[in-house]
Amino acid sequence: MQVQPFHKFLISNAKLPPFPIVRPFDWTKLFFTIFIIFAAGIVLKFAWPEVKKIITNKNAWAAASLVIPLVN
Repeated sequence: MQVQPFHKFLISNAKLPPFPIVRPFDWTKLFFTIFIIFAAGIVLKFAWPEVKKIITNKNAWAAASLVIPLVN
């Protein structure tokens, strides 16, 4: 059962005064976001030597600059 129709039913049939619907905080999104940031940090820490080689490679940037206009 959805919350909004049930809320309307309670107010109309039970003669209750209007009251707001308060949803609980979604802790799953918070913990998932923290986990993803933490995991990305760990992967980046261990992969940084290889990532640094790619970022500072002139040939990789030249190839990317030639390929990117073709994608659009």
